Amino acid sequence: MSLRRFIQDKLTDAQLDAINNAVNGYQNYYLASADYTTTDSNSVIEYASGSYTVTLHTPTGNKLLYVTNSGTGIISVNGDGFSEVVYMNESFELFFNGTNWILL
Repeated sequence: MSLRRFIQDKLTDAQLDAINNAVNGYQNYYLASADYTTTDSNSVIEYASGSYTVTLHTPTGNKLLYVTNSGTGIISVNGDGFSEVVYMNESFELFFNGTNWILL
């Protein structure tokens, strides 16, 4: 059995898609302009203006997420036990470890 076939047999389609996207440099980018609740498909969320709140959902597994503020507002990032503020020209890299969101 080839290594490729072995890996494909062990991983879900979603996990394979995530690996392929990471290898190919693809990120699911979302330009937000209002309060927003994240989804499993989000990878990068950017705010270019205004002050808003990002609510972190509970992913179905491990999840890496970037939140960036390229505007002049203040972005509040909140989730189950997690609360941070992203100021102008800042970015946060967040990781859901299966239990909690953590700031990297």
